[in-house]
Amino acid sequence: MVMDGRGMEGYGLSGWDCTLFLLAGYAKYRRPYVWLRSHPRQQLRSTAGLSTPSDCPLKLVSTQDPPQGAGLIWEIIAELVNLCTHPPPPNPFSLDLRHFECLPLTERFLASGATISFLQKLLIDGDREKPYYSKVVEELWTLTRLHVRALLEVQKLKLREREEEEQREREDDSSLSSNE
Repeated sequence: MVMDGRGMEGYGLSGWDCTLFLLAGYAKYRRPYVWLRSHPRQQLRSTAGLSTPSDCPLKLVSTQDPPQGAGLIWEIIAELVNLCTHPPPPNPFSLDLRHFECLPLTERFLASGATISFLQKLLIDGDREKPYYSKVVEELWTLTRLHVRALLEVQKLKLREREEEEQREREDDSSLSSNE
């Protein structure tokens, strides 16, 4: 299925075997909606109510008439991961740390920080009774260590850049004074 003429390549997913979703929240309707935007439709058909046309939102437990505090983004993500993965993983928020480690330093620092923020919100506001809760705590510790290492590398890099800049300024100053 091609959504807008770009196909999967337009989303940077060329060659990936993945499922792409669109999540949208509408204040007027007071609940989020999720649409499937890529194949494979077959694996979701029975559990997510895909007998409807592809332009209709999925019928997910996490988005159907959510009670107060429900319908949180992590509940939707957990349900989508469990729908798309067979068998469902014990932790739908399991991280591939190799992805972070392969990023350029600044991107690694920013991506790990953003992910840490998301996982912290999940732990603070999420349901502690969920079976994945303790596994998310472990993932958060591991990612935080990676993030702190990236922070130290960024600080060293910035310090080195500052020292080089100061050295250039001193050299410029000395060349100006020697020309006088």
